[in-house]
Amino acid sequence: MRAWPYLLAISLSLLLAALTCAAVPADGAGPDQAIIKARMGRWVDAYNQADVPGLLDVLSADYVQDTQGLPGSSDKRAVGRAFSHVFAKYQTHIVCVLDQVYASGGMGFDRGHYTITYTPKSGGKTIVEQGHYVEMWGLEDGVWRVRYETDIPEQSGRPLAVM
Repeated sequence: MRAWPYLLAISLSLLLAALTCAAVPADGAGPDQAIIKARMGRWVDAYNQADVPGLLDVLSADYVQDTQGLPGSSDKRAVGRAFSHVFAKYQTHIVCVLDQVYASGGMGFDRGHYTITYTPKSGGKTIVEQGHYVEMWGLEDGVWRVRYETDIPEQSGRPLAVM
């Protein structure tokens, strides 16, 4: 029964996409969308600097991540441990492209795609992973934070340490 989070994320994405078409200014930019874009930019910078506290700052206290193809989900603490483990073993770099951002009131979402390279610090073959994601955002004490993320890697070569 793990399909329901994906169905929920897809349904919400479609609903919010429809609302986006009706409610977002013609240029697609609003103050909350700009804030979410900036927060995502900070997350990418933190990832590329192997800054785990910086990564976790973008996530809400009740953050949940589901990754297609993996059992269960991860909370904020587990994600922090996984990043620490990966950064200890690999030199990593992510390129993240935001395909859509929407926010209204205290909720929002973004979706996009990414390419991550993992180069073992001890030497060895570089692993490249590409995928897509959908994130649900919420205001937490006046700050936009990711509450839920679905990660959909394509033919993942992801090191087991990331799991």
